Amino acid sequence: MLIDNADITVIDTKTGEILKQFEIDPNKNYQKQKPSTHQAPS
Repeated sequence: MLIDNADITVIDTKTGEILKQFEIDPNKNYQKQKPSTHQAPS
């Protein structure tokens, strides 16, 4: 994996083949959110 600021490149270490390229959006939350346990009043 090569990381340059917000640019991520995943490579195969044996062949050097680029498997995937990503650009991380700093305004996006990539963490999985826990479901809300709050219930609305009835």
